Amino acid sequence: MQTYREDLIFSLALKAAKSVGRGNVALAQPLQLITHLAWRSPDDTVGWHERTTPSVMAYAEEISLPEGTALPDAMSAALAYARKVIATEPEKDTLAVLAAVIDRG
Repeated sequence: MQTYREDLIFSLALKAAKSVGRGNVALAQPLQLITHLAWRSPDDTVGWHERTTPSVMAYAEEISLPEGTALPDAMSAALAYARKVIATEPEKDTLAVLAAVIDRG
């Protein structure tokens, strides 16, 4: 199974969400986590390697996403936290697109 990043539509949706969310510091954390999780496929689990950004691992721990969490569950949790900090309508719209792409697996 391909990783999320290998899916062009996912990559475009994530890029759009990051672009629209630029300046929203609270939104940056869940989007950065999604970016890191996207190196794995939907049938994988959360896991880190020596080059993973420490702040991403700390944020995952803060929102209770330990290693071994199923990727669909981790992505859903990250999206839920992102939804809580949406500040504009364009952020809401692009996040909805990203969520739809993630939900289709």
